[in-house]
Amino acid sequence: MAYFPLLYRWHGEQRFLLWRSEDTDSVVVNAKGYVCSFSSFCELNRFTDANKLQAEQNELILHDLDAIETWLRGKQSTVDCVETLKAWNLLCDIANSMESPLKEPFKKLDSEMRDLYDVYDKLFWGNNFPAMTPPGERFVPTWSAEELEALAALLSAGLAMLSSSMQNAP
Repeated sequence: MAYFPLLYRWHGEQRFLLWRSEDTDSVVVNAKGYVCSFSSFCELNRFTDANKLQAEQNELILHDLDAIETWLRGKQSTVDCVETLKAWNLLCDIANSMESPLKEPFKKLDSEMRDLYDVYDKLFWGNNFPAMTPPGERFVPTWSAEELEALAALLSAGLAMLSSSMQNAP
């Protein structure tokens, strides 16, 4: 099992989670089942030291949940495939971390909505990863109203789950 600091922005504040990579990726939760959120990298390091966890050094990539909320409020018309895919994957990892029934609406949407498989694929290909995108090519997804509705439902459920499961780390 490996641990990595994860940087995110939400409600205008940049904070950290401790992401855990293993068979099923997750984030660190406390004894009460709340997601541990750290106000600084130093605070995260104090937590890992106190709990004898080794956090790997990695390039910090911002997960901008504010951008997701902006899109959900209709203040941005286009889907940012990069931010949306990062948020989707993070919300799945957070749901994997929890034993709480708070994750159920998100997990149900993520596992049962067939439209979401196509949406996820469009987000993935819309990232235009250099190793998978031929030089000079660029994929820009076209979204149906149903796909956008399904994506909005999933992201809304994920952010609601996160909001009710977050606790600042001591």
